[in-house]
Amino acid sequence: MQNELEALNKTSFEKFAPLYDTILSREKLLENPFFADIKNNIQDVGGGTKLLDIGCGTGDLCIFFANDGYNVTGIDYSDNMLIVARNKVSLYKAHMTVRKQMIEDPNFKRNANVSAELSSVRPKIRYFVDDVLKFDKVKDQFDIVTMADTISYIAPENIGTALKNINDRLVSGGHFCVILNTSLSFTNRLRRPEDFFKNFLDYSSGFSYDEAKGAYKLEIKFKPNDTVKEPVDVTLYEFLHPLRSFVDQFMAAGFQIVRMVPNTPVFAHDDCDIDMIIKNIDDTYSMPNGVYSVVIIGRKS
Repeated sequence: MQNELEALNKTSFEKFAPLYDTILSREKLLENPFFADIKNNIQDVGGGTKLLDIGCGTGDLCIFFANDGYNVTGIDYSDNMLIVARNKVSLYKAHMTVRKQMIEDPNFKRNANVSAELSSVRPKIRYFVDDVLKFDKVKDQFDIVTMADTISYIAPENIGTALKNINDRLVSGGHFCVILNTSLSFTNRLRRPEDFFKNFLDYSSGFSYDEAKGAYKLEIKFKPNDTVKEPVDVTLYEFLHPLRSFVDQFMAAGFQIVRMVPNTPVFAHDDCDIDMIIKNIDDTYSMPNGVYSVVIIGRKS
């Protein structure tokens, strides 16, 4: 069951959705190195092409995997986010059809430097309004489940439920890939102002730790201009999940850890045990180039 802050997040994402893709500075969708790293790590540990993305937002990761031949389902608890995601797929399909017609024209001249964008014609994507804490709509089982940069929006008391539900949505031997932000990630954000929006916006933002609520708080206030017609105030709460306790709950939910990849290399060989890997990661938090995120892949036991 959602707690109070999780419910507030849902409301904020509903408000944020119409602006989300317009204002964020993003990598080209199909050339995003973050998505490519996720895909490479998944392909290194196992097969299967039926994929569920939890907290898919406006659908970028779904499109990335669908473009590579995966059969993708995306869920999000924000209906407005999924409206944007569905519109984006429709737009991509329209552009893909036009491009396919151009390429098939005998007079078409190929450009060797052309972007990899729109390399697929029929992305296989389904979107559902659903919540990892309930799974009211999605009852299928999948080869792969992903959660990219969204686990921090789940309250600590609900992590066990979320992980168990994810395990239930996997086939035997299926894989779950999650990106976990470490304490250093949150510390770094406290040290510097949030500045991830395009510079034509008039906004103010702040990131702080709310001791009373036990969560980090991102506040963004958009002022009206040519892009934003009316004031929009967004407040999002994120929760720190310490690596050791998260791994314990991860394994208790029925996952065998098959890969743990920090964004910065911290150990010399792949045969370290899990406890040693966690210790080595924790030891970097006081370093200038310490670990701020970890890719964890588990196999359903």
